[in-house]
Amino acid sequence: MFSNIHSKKKSSFIILLIFLLFFNKIINSKIENLSNNLLKEENEEESSSSYVYELENDDSISTIDLDEYEYKKGIFYNPKNNEATIKSISILDKTDLPIFLYNDEGSICTLNNINLVNEKESTPMIENINAEINIEGTITQKGTSSHIINSIQGGTVNINSGDLTTNGGSSYIINSSKGGTVNINTAGTLKTNGEGSYIINSSQGTTITISKGTLETTIQNTHIISSNSDTITISGTSSLSTNAGSSHIINSNSDEINISGGTLTTSGKSSYIINSNSKGTINIKGGTLTTNLGSSHIINSYSDTITITSGTLSTKKGSSHIINSNSKDGIININGGSLSTSGSSSHIINSNSDTITMNGVTLTTNGISSYIINSNSKGKITINGGSILKTSLGSSHIINSNSDEITINGGTLTTSGEKSHIINSNSKGTININGGSLLTLNGKNSYIINSNSDTININGGTFTTECEGCIIINSNENTNTNIYNNVEIKFTSTKTKSINFNIDSSTIKFSEQSSNDQNAENDYNIKSYINGNNSTNFFLSNSNSENSINVPIYFSSGENKNINFLFDFFNCSYK
Repeated sequence: MFSNIHSKKKSSFIILLIFLLFFNKIINSKIENLSNNLLKEENEEESSSSYVYELENDDSISTIDLDEYEYKKGIFYNPKNNEATIKSISILDKTDLPIFLYNDEGSICTLNNINLVNEKESTPMIENINAEINIEGTITQKGTSSHIINSIQGGTVNINSGDLTTNGGSSYIINSSKGGTVNINTAGTLKTNGEGSYIINSSQGTTITISKGTLETTIQNTHIISSNSDTITISGTSSLSTNAGSSHIINSNSDEINISGGTLTTSGKSSYIINSNSKGTINIKGGTLTTNLGSSHIINSYSDTITITSGTLSTKKGSSHIINSNSKDGIININGGSLSTSGSSSHIINSNSDTITMNGVTLTTNGISSYIINSNSKGKITINGGSILKTSLGSSHIINSNSDEITINGGTLTTSGEKSHIINSNSKGTININGGSLLTLNGKNSYIINSNSDTININGGTFTTECEGCIIINSNENTNTNIYNNVEIKFTSTKTKSINFNIDSSTIKFSEQSSNDQNAENDYNIKSYINGNNSTNFFLSNSNSENSINVPIYFSSGENKNINFLFDFFNCSYK
């Protein structure tokens, strides 16, 4: 009996305790909401009273009194959803100004014909909070870590005319984030003179469009655009340049970059037009892109998809590539344009395991040891018709390859320097030549194919040498070479000394390509000059034993050792 009474009292106490806790939570919630509302009203009141002037709708302010500005947070406050204009104001003698304008959410403010100079540190001149700001005038910010425009939470910045300059370190002309928009279309100049200072610092989905204007940085480690996960478009008559070391036009992370016009130039060492640090998309459809000093690439890429369809891209000094790809899964498509390098060891493409496709493009290198494609590991390279690929100086190959799959379907590939090969293959890979014109001109000891442990399939094309000691195929270490119909091999210079193939411990095979065409030509227009050393197997075969193939074979005057001819068809002659 006593136990039951005690249990009932305990249950009643627990119920009462739960009720009191619930009631207390409701009271505290109401007090918290009331406090937040009072604090919000207080902050809003402070926003309007902490500035010298609060703009009203359709205001057009042209005169101000700055006697009390030092006691305020800023000069102008443009309240939410308000539209106003500040015009013809010049402030040159008050160099410790606070915020010039606070442009609140949903508002629009135009600065027309203004002239401002400030030296205050760690203070932006304009705060743009999910609002729109239009700039027409001259603004100079001299303070350190002080931006001209701080645009956040989706704000829009339009630079329509005038000159904007920062002189202090780590100071940006525009700092934009969280889905903002930046439009630059001005006849004026945007310039930074402090180290670590960018024209535009953007992130989190900002859209940047530059169609007109001169954008320039002068100190090392300063970029025109430093961006993260943004969309960048450069077009029109815009001029973008950096003039010191390690300063890029675009320093990018996971961006979409579109260039269809303008002039983009770097003049410092290790300064790139585009430095892409992670996966993104780069489209170049026009414009003039140039780097002037060493170790400066047009594109320094990590895992990007790069498409070039037009434009003039060039590097002027050594170790400067058009595309320097550091990824293992990049995609490079070059469908047009003029691409050239002038310094030593400067390649059109320096690649790691990329998929590279070329269609109708003009590519030229003019430096020693400069390749059209330098492929450092497994990748896939395809060259199609209409492409003109040319190297001019010594030890400069069209393709320098390691373990690649190389397919040439057309185009004109030419080397003119000594010891410069069309294809220099350093390890196991597959080379397919289905068409095109492959020429070695003037340079001594240059080969069409210099092969090491490859499988070579030649189904078409014209192979021409015009130089002393030039060889069509120089193969070593068990290279397997298959030559089919529609192949023309010719010499146009007596300097060639009748050397066509130099094959060492490898196999070269002439055979008719399988075809259902009853009228297919069975005779080969090939004269094969063989300078063989060691054990060489030379195959002559025909898939249709009823037809004969006439392959004249001529020996050079050099010593030939252990050359074995194996025939697997009935009618064959050699001499």
